[in-house]
Amino acid sequence: MIKLKDILLEVKNPAMGLLAALSHEIVSGKMVTGGSSIGGSNIFDDIVELKQVTYYFQELRDGKTPRKLSDQQKKMAMAIINTAKKLPINVQNRLSKQGLTISVREQSIGFQVPGTPKSKNIGRNTRQEFAKFFNNFEAGNTKTAIANYAEQIMNSDAPDDIKKKVSEILNEMETVAIDIQDELHSRQISDDNVAETLFNYVNSEMDASDSIEFEQLLWYDNQIDMSINSGMIENAVAIMGQLLHQLEFIRGFILQEFPQISPVGFKR
Repeated sequence: MIKLKDILLEVKNPAMGLLAALSHEIVSGKMVTGGSSIGGSNIFDDIVELKQVTYYFQELRDGKTPRKLSDQQKKMAMAIINTAKKLPINVQNRLSKQGLTISVREQSIGFQVPGTPKSKNIGRNTRQEFAKFFNNFEAGNTKTAIANYAEQIMNSDAPDDIKKKVSEILNEMETVAIDIQDELHSRQISDDNVAETLFNYVNSEMDASDSIEFEQLLWYDNQIDMSINSGMIENAVAIMGQLLHQLEFIRGFILQEFPQISPVGFKR
């Protein structure tokens, strides 16, 4: 049996705020992690259990005695601590500040109410899927899809004019991708058909039996990789241009269909 106290001996109470903030961001989808894989699934997939761990860290931060965690929750807590240790100092500092005031109510954490539809968390899933394509430093990815395209083209035998064109396309693509990432965190994405459409655009985990539509990022990514690997550089560049247009469409779709999240607090 895992003894959580053994892994918390080196962690002081002030650090509990950081851990609470980190687990809260994982719950909300703002922080995408590689996580630990158990049985082929991400250990952070169970949101209900993860919320309980968030509350646990919050109680420790406040000097209270929290409820005991289940074995699964202990594994989550260990994974969060290990994730926190790997974060850049600036991210740790940001989370530490947020953790001083973060507050999660226990009554919002618990069993599913009978007869109530289970939340699909489409907004969170969409942020995670897009992060696989265009990941930020916090998510722990070492190379984005855009950076990967650039590296492959620049290391190829393509003429200088082609490489210059690719550089221009990818620079613009990165700008649009940053906009999308920012908007996904500032927009209210409900569990409805419109949100499902958005998710399908960025879904990267398609089954073999599923047909990949041309408007999905996965389709463009596959086509670009196949073209580069086949030496069809000009074809790859053309598809990159189409991908840029699709990203611009997705950005416009988000701006048009999803309202901004209202800031919490007093209004001046």
